[in-house]
Amino acid sequence: MTTTQAQNWVTVKDAAQTTGYNVEYVRQLARSGTISARHAERKILVNKDEILALRTKNGSLSWSATVESPKPELLELFSGDAEAALRAQHYLTDSDERMRRHRIVIDQLDALANGTADETREQRETLALLQHALNADRSSFREPYPASPT
Repeated sequence: MTTTQAQNWVTVKDAAQTTGYNVEYVRQLARSGTISARHAERKILVNKDEILALRTKNGSLSWSATVESPKPELLELFSGDAEAALRAQHYLTDSDERMRRHRIVIDQLDALANGTADETREQRETLALLQHALNADRSSFREPYPASPT
């Protein structure tokens, strides 16, 4: 295999990281023949050009996205183990995003809980209408959403 041919094949994990696809989805694409694949030792390699062409149909993406290095402070913390540092970096990034989403939900719940008297009345009326609509469509006589005490 020439060097040029070798550069056209990447691991499933690398392809998934670059495209944003799930690793299992990339494997499924390979199994179904949607993209070319081959085994190399214990790894599955997929054709880089084909997976990029498939991904490009769904939006632009460049292969350079795979070149990611961990932050220097994390690399130092993990004694030069780049893979462990990169996993930690991904976890921390995911954690920050999760915290941001949680903050948005908490702010929305606070706004609902601290609403004006008119908003509270409106919410109770809406809840009563929803309970009535859900209970009216049931085939049994037992109400799954009994009226809440007011």
